[in-house]
Amino acid sequence: ADTVFANRSRITHVTTIALWYFSQVNTAERKQKLEETVVELFEMSKAKNASPLIQFDIFDDQIANREMLRGAVEATKLMIIGFFLLLVFVFAVVWRKVGWHRSLPSIVFAAVLSPFLGAIVAFGALAWFNFQFYSIMCVTPFLILGIGVDDAFLMLQSWTHFRSIVCKKERLSKVFVEIGPSITITSLTNMIAFGIGYLTPTPQMSMFCLCTSLACLIDYILTFTLFAPVLYMSADYNDEYISGEKLGEKQSDIKWTANYSKFLCSPYGKLSVILILIVLYTLSTIGVLSMKSTFEPTKAFPSDSPLSNSLEGIRSIFSEYFPLPIIVSNPPNISDPKEYNDFYEMVTSLESVRFSYGRNRTLLFLKAYEKFDRKTFDVLSAFGLIAETHYSPSYDNLPFFLKQIDNPPTIQITRDERGKAKLEAFQMTLIASNMSELSNRAVYVDECRRVLLRYPNFNATVFDAKSIYLRMASPYVVLS
Repeated sequence: ADTVFANRSRITHVTTIALWYFSQVNTAERKQKLEETVVELFEMSKAKNASPLIQFDIFDDQIANREMLRGAVEATKLMIIGFFLLLVFVFAVVWRKVGWHRSLPSIVFAAVLSPFLGAIVAFGALAWFNFQFYSIMCVTPFLILGIGVDDAFLMLQSWTHFRSIVCKKERLSKVFVEIGPSITITSLTNMIAFGIGYLTPTPQMSMFCLCTSLACLIDYILTFTLFAPVLYMSADYNDEYISGEKLGEKQSDIKWTANYSKFLCSPYGKLSVILILIVLYTLSTIGVLSMKSTFEPTKAFPSDSPLSNSLEGIRSIFSEYFPLPIIVSNPPNISDPKEYNDFYEMVTSLESVRFSYGRNRTLLFLKAYEKFDRKTFDVLSAFGLIAETHYSPSYDNLPFFLKQIDNPPTIQITRDERGKAKLEAFQMTLIASNMSELSNRAVYVDECRRVLLRYPNFNATVFDAKSIYLRMASPYVVLS
């Protein structure tokens, strides 16, 4: 092979080497063996004791799925801890507002139950209409819990504020008049914001936004139909006298609120607010302008995952060398001048895509084969063994050529009834640079696909093992 493909590289030192392994897993035994091997190598990479001379990291889809599942389990544990902390906080706030009464558990339960019922109804509705579910949607109940509890606090605050009204119907109507518009506006804002997110191209994010928007709607309804009646029925228990200690605390709160309001209305308070707003808007503008729209696969794994190291290590390689395999399922007939020219026109277009190195780096066996075929023709013509005087490329010498390079599996040939070789399919590889950022990689692959679509007669397609990440990165590319 070194004779056919001349090696003119001048390597001075090596820092990182990337190895790609492709396995044919067409039986259950092979699949199990591959999984065991991958897990063994992964554990070895974590131990960092394979060799005192080298350190290696491994990345595999099976390992990636396992690490993402581990991250989801850890996140669920943290969410459960957060839920109990929120439950304690709600209990403390309600206790401070209504005191220790028999109605306290029912109010806390209703405040937490409304958002959870909203999330359950949203999941049920999506399942009824056969929508797909994704792991990111597990965040929805906890997100709605924060929104729903906030609405419950507003209603509870207004309910205790109108404690002096004896008639419960009039008191509840006052509560609805005071906080109804506020809860409605915030709920509508959340529903519309997540509803717009449903239009995003990424299915995972789209379904998450749809589920959350629907849950916000149900929680808004349950706030007035479940939590408000619980407050109404608990009025008999939480309208007792206010102790002297609580009265002193209440007067202290009123005094502090009065001083704070007086400061805000003063010239110093207004100036302070203006300065704070200027600082906030300045920092927000700087943050938005410096924001980079991209998707980092490392964020999908736990922070302590070894896969993060493997992805970071490959960045230095992809910044200089990124191979993009292209499968040509209907190879050109190089003996036909039109197909020959069309094919190399497609190759030239691919090599003209931004980030491509060009013809000198493209791995295309036809270039080496044509040189071999031409030299073969010249030798046979010199000895008078062929009648043709003008060279025309053909696949007649392809089997002998492939035999010299050990018949690579990326080139497939068949023979017809007369024994003539026919090229069935082959793989060519484009070499690109600046692919360390997934957003650049998504743009590059998308532009290459557009070029291939202009030449449907060759039935060529791009193969990228990390297409799922590119699909996630595509919306960020569009936004940028």
